[in-house]
Amino acid sequence: MGMYEIEGVVIDSVSCIDNNKDLKLQDKRNIIHSLYEFQKMFDTGYTYFRVYDILKKYHYLISIPIDKHPDYEELKPKIEEAKRNNETWFWLDSESLIKDIGKEDNGKPLFHIVAGSSIWEKLVDSGVIEGEEKQGVTQLPWLDMVDIVVCSAKEQKNTDLSAQWYDTMIYLVSPDLGYCDEPTETDLLKIEQIRENILFDETVYPLIEKQYAFSRGALDFLKQDTQASIQLWIKPYIYWLENH
Repeated sequence: MGMYEIEGVVIDSVSCIDNNKDLKLQDKRNIIHSLYEFQKMFDTGYTYFRVYDILKKYHYLISIPIDKHPDYEELKPKIEEAKRNNETWFWLDSESLIKDIGKEDNGKPLFHIVAGSSIWEKLVDSGVIEGEEKQGVTQLPWLDMVDIVVCSAKEQKNTDLSAQWYDTMIYLVSPDLGYCDEPTETDLLKIEQIRENILFDETVYPLIEKQYAFSRGALDFLKQDTQASIQLWIKPYIYWLENH
């Protein structure tokens, strides 16, 4: 999978969680936070604005006037320079950026951060961030996160997202790729549960083959992998391929 596929599965999962009617707001916030922490493991871009309204709804993406930033005095010359150069945004650090410079009504642009980041913690401690936006976020274990998302996709009959996660899960079932530890027996049970929730409908199988990386060639390679978690993951799909 490439950068854009990882970004796509995270964005589509955020929308799926938003559409889940049974989860509480804070639960959704924690899942969204976990999805973006998962995305950070890969070489991906800044994608928060692609689901801006959803992230604002759950108080995960937070927008604050720049004069509330703890380093505002040091930032003022850079903001003025950006205006002179007709630049509308720049990074403040790896976790936050200032956007729409020169387009604001009151002369002070907004900077944007996410809950759980280091700058968020500073602004909570200083009292700048209040209310629901100051509530903490919890990162879920990866398999728990995926299980909730794929169950939501199953409930919504979102076969496309199910197929995306079948591909993406290879990173969480193969320790050799460097993104997860060796699965425990409990993990293997969870992995099997996730697999069954993903493959809930026959129409998911051709979507996996047509759109994502589990081509017949890739599976010929994976068949040779002796890891129990890999064999557990690909077994039903191999069976489907051999009979279609």
